[in-house]
Amino acid sequence: MNYVRGYVSDIQVLREGERFVVGNIQLSTPVKHDHGNAERYGINFHGSGHTISYITDTRYFPELSRYYQGDVLIISVVRLEPGPYRHLCVADARRIIEEVRPKAAILTHFGITMVKVKPWEVADCLAQETGLNVIAARDGMTFDLDRLD
Repeated sequence: MNYVRGYVSDIQVLREGERFVVGNIQLSTPVKHDHGNAERYGINFHGSGHTISYITDTRYFPELSRYYQGDVLIISVVRLEPGPYRHLCVADARRIIEEVRPKAAILTHFGITMVKVKPWEVADCLAQETGLNVIAARDGMTFDLDRLD
């Protein structure tokens, strides 16, 4: 948006397979997501000691998890059940979490079908099923990376 451009020192256009450096953090956009006409990318944040991977809006595809191998895996889980939409559902999130096996998985970006079933309960269920640390994001939440060590 043109009105915010004056607030930043640099603007980078995201493309598949790109790498950027901001301070001491390296960012990468490994693969273009399947989200219809809207161009979307997830992002990996590589810092000193930890990698955080964020999977944004996309339809599930089999190679998705191999691009996001972070210690912390943040997944946009819009839908409870699969549907004709280009969004991930709980079953997709479970499959990704089981394949990546992160130290912590954070579910976020809930649609109404997720909100109605209480995302924190869905996260607890996924944690029990996978044996991994799965939590639901909430407004104002912070996550201490030191908890991973």
